[in-house]
Amino acid sequence: MAEDIQKKYQALFEQDYSSGRSAALHRIEGLAAITGVRPSNEILVQGLLKILSEDCSGSGKGRFRSFVAKFGVAHLLPRKEIQQIYQHFLEEGRVYHIEDVAELTGVKPEYSEELVQKAYAKALEEGVCEGHLASFAETSGIVPHFPEELVQQKYKLYFERGYPLNNLRELKDLSGIAPRIDDPLIQERYKKLLIQEDWASIRELREILGVDFSRELISTLYHSMINKGSYGSLSRLVSFSGIEPDKESVIQRYKELLRNQEFNQARSLKLSLGGMSIPSDPEEVQGIYASLSGTYIVSQIEQLKKLTGIPPNKANTQRVYEILIRNGEFEELDELRKVTGIKPSKKVLKSIPF
Repeated sequence: MAEDIQKKYQALFEQDYSSGRSAALHRIEGLAAITGVRPSNEILVQGLLKILSEDCSGSGKGRFRSFVAKFGVAHLLPRKEIQQIYQHFLEEGRVYHIEDVAELTGVKPEYSEELVQKAYAKALEEGVCEGHLASFAETSGIVPHFPEELVQQKYKLYFERGYPLNNLRELKDLSGIAPRIDDPLIQERYKKLLIQEDWASIRELREILGVDFSRELISTLYHSMINKGSYGSLSRLVSFSGIEPDKESVIQRYKELLRNQEFNQARSLKLSLGGMSIPSDPEEVQGIYASLSGTYIVSQIEQLKKLTGIPPNKANTQRVYEILIRNGEFEELDELRKVTGIKPSKKVLKSIPF
């Protein structure tokens, strides 16, 4: 029976588990407790070496320590085989596992700088997080010397795929190599951050690259914001960038809003630019007054006057009086007088039905 149980222990160590091979430890402990049969030292050592070479990170570390302490086999783990595990990890570029194995076994890794440098390059090429490499570099005392071409490829990949900025920062700090990114990629990243109003990330990107967003990009964003009526965003971008919008395009949009009688939008545009002085053509403004009609006409006149500084002329004012009388909006007559400073003519007053 004991022999059969030993075979079962061996099978449990060799079995594949979705949560990792260290899951076998829990089952082996349970089997040993219920049968009273301890796994042989040979099976324990071979099984633990297999786990160390494949799965000893995360929650598996705590389980491994507990298991080794329970069966008292730490002193039996052969140094030679553990060094071979280190060698295996380096050859595969899996440097992040070396610290785990060293922590669990207490065996200090022995490796050549040449092999470590190859491991660094392989790890970076295969997408290992720079934080792991930095940790290993600190532990090993071996500073990585990456091929510049590889580092630049990673920078480009990070930009194209929109990786977080901390990846760029870590790679720059780790490699000591400044990124050389094509300007269109840089400006595209800035564009996304500017639209998101992520000012902190913009400052960080500027620091990492030593390259700022272009005036052309800012002008393009201004144009889009002005046309979409995103005046809050426009104001914040002007404040952050320190770049003034092209005044001609602002004036053109402002006049368009006035002609379309979108006075609230025109007011918001003006305020977003710090009350920029926008000249108005008196003849154009009078033409807008002449086109006003419908409900709230007096309010519209008041808004247009405040925006342009130009009151309606007498002809336009008398026309509005006529509209108000025709619509029976007598309560608005005195309001119109207050806004324009022009009284209704005798001709207009005679048109009031009694």
